Amino acid sequence: MGGDAASVAYDALDQAIKAEADLLIIDTAGRLHNKNTLMEELAKMIRVIKKLDPEAPHSVLLTLDAVTGQNALDQVRIFRELVQVTGLIITKLDGTARGGIVAALASGDAPLPVHYVGFGEKLEDLRPFEAKLYAKGLVGLEDHADEISEPEEMPVSDKQAETDIQVLKTKADEAVAEEASNAESDSDKPAEASE
Repeated sequence: MGGDAASVAYDALDQAIKAEADLLIIDTAGRLHNKNTLMEELAKMIRVIKKLDPEAPHSVLLTLDAVTGQNALDQVRIFRELVQVTGLIITKLDGTARGGIVAALASGDAPLPVHYVGFGEKLEDLRPFEAKLYAKGLVGLEDHADEISEPEEMPVSDKQAETDIQVLKTKADEAVAEEASNAESDSDKPAEASE
């Protein structure tokens, strides 16, 4: 193996097919949606692996930093156009970010499932996403961030979960509208002269 990312991905898929592997994970370097050369590299990887398997990739998970906030909506839109993202991983929920962006992503025109959430830097800090528990914690109904991987400790009826999720979506919509309103009012202000 060696060379550019696309050839490494191609070689890895070729070897996985020959070894009759059930799973191949191709983890790319982090990239920003506004860095054209890195986005082109990602598109090239997809084109190249499709030569070996026209249906590849079978699943594409986009990892987003919870601190990113509303910028994540643009990132998801652009990545989806390029590589058909099928799910999300949200990281850095151990910091000050509450991850309200999850609600915005879940309630958009084309919602994406969140598969995992990260609460630290170690592998064991990556946990399966439990929407019911997350919704309750985000809207302040209960503080249970440490219990996300243990849903049996906090039973929630389906009706209550639906109500909680609706509250979460409403709060997310209000936050998005408020941020848009603030951005508009900021753009109406005259620029300050620099000395």
